Amino acid sequence: EEQGGELPESTKKLLGAESKTLRHGGCVLRLSGLYHSWRGPHTFWMQAGESKTNPNAVVNMIHYEDAASLAVAILKGDGIDGYYRAREFVGVEDQSASRKDMMDAVARCARYEGKGCTFTGDANGSVGKIMRMKNTKEMVGDFWQPKYNKGFVAFMDDGANDTFADAGPPENVGRGHS
Repeated sequence: EEQGGELPESTKKLLGAESKTLRHGGCVLRLSGLYHSWRGPHTFWMQAGESKTNPNAVVNMIHYEDAASLAVAILKGDGIDGYYRAREFVGVEDQSASRKDMMDAVARCARYEGKGCTFTGDANGSVGKIMRMKNTKEMVGDFWQPKYNKGFVAFMDDGANDTFADAGPPENVGRGHS
């Protein structure tokens, strides 16, 4: 809720759609921040170079490929109880990272040539909410395993290699870049 206690109109619409979906037996999959080698908050911050936000604020993320494979597992009904009806799922990595930790990892990654971001906001401010997907993992069991289960920082430290890596930055997409 915002300071006045009133939810933003967009949030009300989203919650209403989720409620209706669940009432009719459908499932809801809430995804945290999506990323891959060339898309996500890291690319925004690399371009900005500086952000007036708290460097210690937590960023909850999930890789595009893990989000997609989770959605497929849910649609297929692969889980402990078989097909899902009227269930809520959350897609997020277990290893949350601060903005600073994320961008320090980006700066270490050779793919990004030392680019990073300086955060100049109040480091003592709120760090936000850390999300987990315990219930989702219990429902899907061993039928779904994330490929990038070590989290964003480890992904960067391992070279940011995924199926999107060879395409290059978004400005190269569709231009014959291999």
